[in-house]
Amino acid sequence: SIHFCNFIENTASEDGGAIWCPVPLNVENCNFVSNHSAGAGGGAYIAGDSYFNNCCFTSNISLLYRGGAIYMADGKLVAKNCTYVDNVAPDEGGAVAVLAGEDALFDNCNFTNNGSLTVLGGAIYGDSISPNVTNCMFKGNRASAGGAVYNCQLGSCQVIGNTAELGGGAYNSYLNTSIVSNNIATTSGGGAYGGTARSCLIVSNKAVTGGGVYDNIVELSTISDNRATANGGGAFGGTFRSCLIVSNSAATGGGVYLSSIDNCTISDNSASLVAGGSYGGAATNSIIYYNEPNDWTGGIFDHCCAFPLPEGLNNSEAEPHFYWREKGNYRLAMDSTLVD
Repeated sequence: SIHFCNFIENTASEDGGAIWCPVPLNVENCNFVSNHSAGAGGGAYIAGDSYFNNCCFTSNISLLYRGGAIYMADGKLVAKNCTYVDNVAPDEGGAVAVLAGEDALFDNCNFTNNGSLTVLGGAIYGDSISPNVTNCMFKGNRASAGGAVYNCQLGSCQVIGNTAELGGGAYNSYLNTSIVSNNIATTSGGGAYGGTARSCLIVSNKAVTGGGVYDNIVELSTISDNRATANGGGAFGGTFRSCLIVSNSAATGGGVYLSSIDNCTISDNSASLVAGGSYGGAATNSIIYYNEPNDWTGGIFDHCCAFPLPEGLNNSEAEPHFYWREKGNYRLAMDSTLVD
């Protein structure tokens, strides 16, 4: 066990700038600052069951490999109440790289300004296992894919203001009850690229294609105020169930582009060229209305409300009559013809 220690400006010619440990390890109330390794784990290389609590990892660097702060090679990792700031690695995991082992858990941690433009997972990279991340904040991290996280499972997290080429916030990750906002992808998936999101708020993200998300499965979520300079302001591709997709913008497909939607409301989105609401794809039991310059272009519709009336089974072009659209309440009013 290591308690109340400072590891500052240590250097390793191979792995583990400050600590290299293949056995169980308990570290609490420690600071890791400006440690360097030529190999993996600028701050620490661990290969046994490890526990970190109330530790700070700042400006640690893996010069040639993975895990600017921590590299996990085996065992179990639990990190609680820790902060990771300005850690760098060139390959995977600007702050933490989880390559193998049984399980990895991060709870109530803050990840700020970690990563580099070449790394996968600016803050956390998961390889053969997907780290479980709860109640954590990711802000200002950067990567080539997954500005904040790559192949992780997030619950009740905030992913804000991260940057990547693909997946400004997250890449190939599972997001649950989380906020994904103000992230930027220089190519695709401003908020997230691939993976699944459930009960999330995905807002004010930007990309060239898929301002909010790109090729994701999204359920019970709100996707709003995202922007794509090309296609899919709210989403490009993917599958959406019981989602509210509003106030997004793009050149084509302000709401969604080539997506599959079921039981969704797509409204008040805009496109500078065509299809303010939906471009292509397939829609079932959904409302696509009040989008500019038009609600839809192409696609397959089944039991949908859109204007003008699309071909398909039991579609309607009647106004949906939302309860208070101007205030962001898109529930159907009692007098709506769409209420059974």
